[in-house]
Amino acid sequence: MESFWNSPDKVDLVRFVAQWLAVVSTIIALIFAMRFSTLKNHADLAKTTADSEQRTLLENKIQKSNSELSLTQKELESTKTKLNNRITEAEEAAKPRPLLERLRTVLISIDPKIIPALKQGNTKFSGGITATQFNDLQKIAKEADAKKYITVSPDVRMGIGMGPEGVTYGVDFTLNPQLIKD
Repeated sequence: MESFWNSPDKVDLVRFVAQWLAVVSTIIALIFAMRFSTLKNHADLAKTTADSEQRTLLENKIQKSNSELSLTQKELESTKTKLNNRITEAEEAAKPRPLLERLRTVLISIDPKIIPALKQGNTKFSGGITATQFNDLQKIAKEADAKKYITVSPDVRMGIGMGPEGVTYGVDFTLNPQLIKD
């Protein structure tokens, strides 16, 4: 082996082969580095494209969800407004109407000519009314404040005729002209 180390031609040949091996290995390393870089760039590009597509898809879903949410909010506001209106109407309907308003309504349902006749000075009225009208008139006439506006005669004639609601009642009542003024 000593002759190998001492022979300049053999050492030079070994050096030359070693240098070529170094150059070839560097070229191979460079080729693999370039291939790795290319593959990494392709992978990064594919990931960026996929991320971009995913982001676009998610943005579309968010936009659609926001539109649906906005529509739902509008529907809820509309429903809330309707419910508030119904509550207000129910509260108004639940409030007792004033005595004079109810009395005038009953008198008009009996005969729309009663109020104009009262305005002309006629205070005594007599006639046949239905059972419902009689009950409504009697109920209002029994209220405490009604005595100053209406007096229903206790002399009621029952069954004086037949109407669409059945038996009618002959009733006499007196109205105070103050009913028109109040």
